[in-house]
Amino acid sequence: MNNKDGELILEIAGPYDLLATFFAADIQQDPELCRYYLDRVTKVLDGESFHTDLTGNAHSVTVTKTTTIVTSLFDHGAAPAEIETDRFKEVLEKWHEILLK
Repeated sequence: MNNKDGELILEIAGPYDLLATFFAADIQQDPELCRYYLDRVTKVLDGESFHTDLTGNAHSVTVTKTTTIVTSLFDHGAAPAEIETDRFKEVLEKWHEILLK
């Protein structure tokens, strides 16, 4: 979905609301950066990596084969968002697809 300025935003309910902030602050409107995250997640799911740790503008992301945890680097009161890695990959793929349109 796009906001009033035409920027892509992710609308998602708690306990995953930190994911919306992650996509807005870290992935933003950058299809290449989204592809980078997607490639790293795919390597973990395919068994090429045991896990991966990524750090963006405002969040850190820890990916294992089963679980991805997104943590705010600045809002220490924000609870980390935990999501199944397969589902996280699906969201990344959809975000990337929309950015390429």
